[in-house]
Amino acid sequence: MRAAVGKLKKELEDGLEDRAHEVCARVMPHAIKGIDFKYRFPKLQFPDVGDFDVLAYRPEENQWLTAECKYNQPAFCLKDTRRLRDRIFGGGNELGQLRKIERRRDFLAENADTLRTLLGWPAPADKPFSVTELYVSKDMHFWLRFPPYEVPTRFVQIDTLDAWLRFAAAPLGIVDADLVDLGASPTCPATMLGECD
Repeated sequence: MRAAVGKLKKELEDGLEDRAHEVCARVMPHAIKGIDFKYRFPKLQFPDVGDFDVLAYRPEENQWLTAECKYNQPAFCLKDTRRLRDRIFGGGNELGQLRKIERRRDFLAENADTLRTLLGWPAPADKPFSVTELYVSKDMHFWLRFPPYEVPTRFVQIDTLDAWLRFAAAPLGIVDADLVDLGASPTCPATMLGECD
């Protein structure tokens, strides 16, 4: 039973990745899905930070975008809600999914030029490096709307991703290693459309 649920979850997350990549590729000039630099370029001995579900780049702004695509089962009771919070944000013995995202963020910041060259993407404009992190999910759960602590990651429902990217011309991101608000709302600019209520 557990194996069947795991297989279904993997299929759902693969579908989220496909859809997120498709949307990001329409908005960003360069996008790739499911890349794990450690395994794709083993001779370079990159650390194991896992794969980027979606990695996108806009050279004219020196802007990078990462998307972590997750399907989390909905919570049916208070205990499920806490379990979901711990799975995403960490708690107890769990490091949480955001800890993994943070490791990828640091890896990207340290290796952006190398990764860009390996992917054959053009050199950036003379602007500060910035990265926007997205956590893309099928549904917006309570903890995605109201994180227990401040994080630079933006939580976006897959159905509103296209609108989010188009409205978030300058979203919250990491610029030269500092968290800055570049003008987007905390969770979803598509709120303006009434889609995040």
